Amino acid sequence: DRHDDKAVIIQVSRKVAQLLGFYKSKIATVKVEILSDASKQWKSVANSLNEENFDETISSAPTDIVSIEEIDEILLKRRLALEQGGLENIERQHAKGLLTIRERVSVMLDEGSFREIGPTSGGVERHEDGSLKSFSPANFILGFGKIKGKRCIIGGEDFTVRGGSPNEAGLRKSIYTEDLALQHLIPLIRLHQGGGGSVTGSGATSKVIGSPVFNAPRFRSVARTMWSIPVATAALGAVAGLPAARLVASHFSVMTKENSQVLVAGPKVVERALKENITKEDMGGAHIHTCLLYTSDAADDLLCV
Repeated sequence: DRHDDKAVIIQVSRKVAQLLGFYKSKIATVKVEILSDASKQWKSVANSLNEENFDETISSAPTDIVSIEEIDEILLKRRLALEQGGLENIERQHAKGLLTIRERVSVMLDEGSFREIGPTSGGVERHEDGSLKSFSPANFILGFGKIKGKRCIIGGEDFTVRGGSPNEAGLRKSIYTEDLALQHLIPLIRLHQGGGGSVTGSGATSKVIGSPVFNAPRFRSVARTMWSIPVATAALGAVAGLPAARLVASHFSVMTKENSQVLVAGPKVVERALKENITKEDMGGAHIHTCLLYTSDAADDLLCV
């Protein structure tokens, strides 16, 4: 936040201060100012994290405490998020010659440069005692990264969770991607494989994911990126609905020759409306959409990225 003669000063909530306390042996000398939730006033703490009475100082702040169980749950969610939609769905993706979104991000960015945003966001089920029963991660990945040393924002749907049809957390993260890129005014990269909302519900559920009426239109930030920052996109599988609109709202886009299609809606919607059976490829394959292709018989996905 700022510096004085002897230390860095940061302003944090009490919970964050307690988390810092767990790592105090690894942190350089700092001064911490704790925000008291009750009074909304900053309480100045002149202690170093490395001093013995740091924990007691934190405990004196009249705010909620954070338990070891809460920290363990955060770490568990981080681990479960890396499993994506599970081994079976990941293997199904690989069997089609496709990478997962995490693999695509890893291939595209400089090694070790990816800083994920919201890795623990998702839906949870809890036992009666409040402990975590199950966790379904957001099916949209985003974060900061670097390509040849240049910063960018990168994001894309996780097809291993609900076939890329957005769950609630995934939808919110996808919208936030453009907002984040606009805030920092750095290039935006979107790697698409997913659909919009399902007309029948995805994953054996008919739950409709909506937004409050006072929310800004979802496509507004997408449009703003076009006159503010460079935008590059790729279709790396079936892309329909809002992801398809995002794909074409770019300055540069590519799609794989064999495995990707860009559609307003899928064959089931066409069948309902027109009583015609038509394949995804005939509706929106590369031969319809592109004049310039990155192609390879064995590694379309990898080469496209």
